[in-house]
Amino acid sequence: MLSRARENDGDGIRVERRADKWSLGDDGAAGHRRAGGGTSGGAGRCAAGPPFSKYSSDGRAGSPPFAAAGVWPLMTEALVCRVRGQKNASRKQRHWERTLAARKSKRREEKRRRRLNRHSVEGDAARRQLTKRDAKAAIRERLAEARVSGLKVCVDLSMSHRMSDKETSRLAAQLRRLYGSNRRASKPFRLFLTGLREDSRLLAECVRMNDGFLDYALERTEQSCLDVFPAESVVYLSPDAQEGYRAGRWLAEAPGGRAQHFRCVLSALERVDGDTVYVLGGLVDESVQKALSLSRAEELGVRAARLPIDEHMRKTPNAKNFHSKILAVNQVFDILLAAYHTGSWTLALDKCFPRSKGYAVAPQGHLASGQ
Repeated sequence: MLSRARENDGDGIRVERRADKWSLGDDGAAGHRRAGGGTSGGAGRCAAGPPFSKYSSDGRAGSPPFAAAGVWPLMTEALVCRVRGQKNASRKQRHWERTLAARKSKRREEKRRRRLNRHSVEGDAARRQLTKRDAKAAIRERLAEARVSGLKVCVDLSMSHRMSDKETSRLAAQLRRLYGSNRRASKPFRLFLTGLREDSRLLAECVRMNDGFLDYALERTEQSCLDVFPAESVVYLSPDAQEGYRAGRWLAEAPGGRAQHFRCVLSALERVDGDTVYVLGGLVDESVQKALSLSRAEELGVRAARLPIDEHMRKTPNAKNFHSKILAVNQVFDILLAAYHTGSWTLALDKCFPRSKGYAVAPQGHLASGQ
């Protein structure tokens, strides 16, 4: 019978494939599908199963050939395993579907977030652009107002022929920084560049190094500062201007037909006021020639003044024992600007005087000489 059952493994496979449609009866015989009624005892072929009537282990029709051969329990275990496998497959399928749904939801959320961020960034950029335009418009308005009623600061460039190419380039960079400080100021000064010839190396270097130099909101002229301003309103800033008087120039055609001698008044600058024209010597001197700016003031016969460094600062010890009061043009301008806005030389010098020069603001009651 076992051999018989093996010969009909094909039918057994068909039964296994229909395991979810068959069940055992009370007597151990295979029954119909649960949807179709009771056990199979009659002849013929079931609706979905093998022809049980042609196999018989005990001479009775309807008994499957593997019932008496011990094959049925093995097939039952196989059916159970297959059902469990189907349940596992269903569970994995549901898990995979949930995973796909979660991924789709995450992608949708990420897309929405990127869209919101993009709109936000575009809005911020638009606001920044608007603010930048407004800031530029405000700067132009302040500079236009300064050209009408601002405090006058003049840079005397008549000594540019004394400089080397390297010094000329450094002065061009200092003029750019000076103009930048003036643009950023809440109350900018009215700037003048005097003695700047059209064919000079300095002008060519300023145009080369500084974008838009010819469009700077300032006055440029080849004339001397005394051709633009009255001498009595001019103060020429020089670090060599000490207290007292020094000889000035002779003016041949003075009123009354007599030659008049001007004396150069030397003093420390006490305050920054709007009625004075402050002239800065436009010169970079790496060879450290003495008193060039003071000599220019004497030549012009105007008052020469120095910044009140000795009155508000003192020397500080450093590794190189270096102490200098010689400042770049833009540094002097920054100190003037800060003193004008704050009304305090102490605050202006503390903010703008370079620490590398070996000076610091003195405590109250101390002088730069170390007293």
